[in-house]
Amino acid sequence: MTTIRTRTLLAASCLAVGLAACSSATPEAEHRAAHDHTAHSHDGATIKLGAPVAFAHTVDGDFSVGTYTDIVVSVSENAGTGAMDLSASGTDDLDVLGSTASLTIGDLGADDPTAWRIAVRPNADGVHYLNLFAQVRGGAEDGLTRAHSIRIDLGGGSAAQTDNKVTVMDGQRVVVMEAEETIEQAEPN
Repeated sequence: MTTIRTRTLLAASCLAVGLAACSSATPEAEHRAAHDHTAHSHDGATIKLGAPVAFAHTVDGDFSVGTYTDIVVSVSENAGTGAMDLSASGTDDLDVLGSTASLTIGDLGADDPTAWRIAVRPNADGVHYLNLFAQVRGGAEDGLTRAHSIRIDLGGGSAAQTDNKVTVMDGQRVVVMEAEETIEQAEPN
């Protein structure tokens, strides 16, 4: 009887030590792991494909209803070869001057970013978005695309904040929030 109790106690102790070792992560480590949104490269990983391009922007002037203001978009690409077609469009109540709504970068692989000046005119107070779209033609990245939106707040404070919902196809109202995306290009095998 003593042998059975000792073996049972020994087995229970080993099980408890093993379970404690498996759950030894601190709450801080678990929080970091759950909120780590950086891309990791390893076998079997899913990598979001897209055109190797990044956008940054500055605004030349102040936005006001009915007046064109220039947004200078810095386009940094890393496609190597081919060409890239860029287009810009505004959401409701944001006009894009036609001659500035598109651009083609004919020789990819330049070291310096390309400056793209886009003239926009808000027609009402509220939150507007300038939507940018890039597509690579030719080269190894042929057909890859990237989309990016620039938020334009007009009307200030709470007025701009109350108008950041859009209606989607099924009639639901959703909140649109700014996001920044980082894409790491996978190396060919």
